[in-house]
Amino acid sequence: MKYQDPKMEAYWNTLPADIQAAINRSGIDLCSLGMLTKIGEYYQNRDSQKKAEQQT
Repeated sequence: MKYQDPKMEAYWNTLPADIQAAINRSGIDLCSLGMLTKIGEYYQNRDSQKKAEQQT
């Protein structure tokens, strides 16, 4: 995904590929760094919780 805002693009590039793919599949149109950060954190937290549940 390409963002016109360099800060959004930089944050996007820090996200793991599986989270980028999940965001792309969601179809959400992200127009601000705040929105992108929130959705990125949501998916990262969700993945962390799943991994923790699998370890117990």
